[in-house]
Amino acid sequence: MHRNSIELKILWYGMMSALYLYIALSWALSPYARFKFNVSSSLPHWVYLKTQNQNNLSRDDLISFKMNIDGKELELVKTIAALEGDEITVSNNLLFINGDIKARVLSRRTNGETLTPIDNGVIPKGKYFSYTTHSRSFDSRYKEIGLIDGDAVEGKVYVVF
Repeated sequence: MHRNSIELKILWYGMMSALYLYIALSWALSPYARFKFNVSSSLPHWVYLKTQNQNNLSRDDLISFKMNIDGKELELVKTIAALEGDEITVSNNLLFINGDIKARVLSRRTNGETLTPIDNGVIPKGKYFSYTTHSRSFDSRYKEIGLIDGDAVEGKVYVVF
């Protein structure tokens, strides 16, 4: 046998094993958890496990929530950057959380539409400020997304790879 055909067989068996593992885990974890695949550059990883756990959410947790954007209902995964009682301030195109610089605030989306910065204020009970570190992330720093209601959170999300 040629070396290339052996390498292809190994690759094929590896891919099939991963597929079988995915199917088995999906079946075993359902309905408690689901795999999510990231297709945007706003998060650094490709595969996540979404659970239905909505309890004890805290800063830096990854969460999943649905949002209507441009007439489409999308499921978003973002990090909780601020919680009830935290102060949000936008000044000179910079976002501050409790006085610390967190990110730049842009004036336009990549499609050219205008972005409106979130209002300054203290996050009320039952709301979360969602965020990713990507410089063009479409998140709570803009009114178009805004603060995320606790009831809209579908669950915590964990990085697989």
